Amino acid sequence: RIFLFDENSLNSSSSSSNIFESQSTNFSSGQGSFIHQDASILNDCPGLNPSSERVVELQCIIREKCEELAQDPERGQILAEAIHCESDDIPFMESIVDDLTQNGVSGEAFREALNQVGQAAASPLDQFEIVPLIPMNIGNFYFSFTNSSLFMLLTLSFFLLLIH
Repeated sequence: RIFLFDENSLNSSSSSSNIFESQSTNFSSGQGSFIHQDASILNDCPGLNPSSERVVELQCIIREKCEELAQDPERGQILAEAIHCESDDIPFMESIVDDLTQNGVSGEAFREALNQVGQAAASPLDQFEIVPLIPMNIGNFYFSFTNSSLFMLLTLSFFLLLIH
C-alpha cells in the first residue's frame, strides 16, 4: 500500500488522527550494515524543528545582533541564517553570540557570514559564467550580447536590410 490510512478513517467525521512511528530500514552487505531513517528536511536542518526553546532564543539573538551590525533587517536575517546554519547545537550558538557581542563586525563569525553571503552572483549571468561581449545593465535589468546571440542579431539585421 502506498498510503498509510484505511477506508474507515476516510469516511469518518471524527477529529482524531493516527500518528505513525518513523520507519527505519536495515540494509546489510558483506562489508557492514546501514540503517536508513526516514529522511526529511527536519533531519537535515535540526534548527527548523528545535528540540528546546533555548535554540530558538539563541537563533533570535543571533538574528537581532546581525540586524544591528548590518544596519539592514533583510541583510541581517540572511547573515544570521548563514552564521547559525539552522543548527541546534547550543554551545556552538552560544559561542557565536559571544563572538558577535564581543567582536561585532570584526568578529570571526560575522566575517565568515559575509564571505558566505558575498559569494552570491552579482549578475544573473555570472552563475552560468556567460561573459557578454557588450555588457549593459540598467538598474536590475541585464542585457547581454554573447557570441551566439550577437551573431544571430547581426544575421537578422542583415536579412531585414536585404529585404527592405
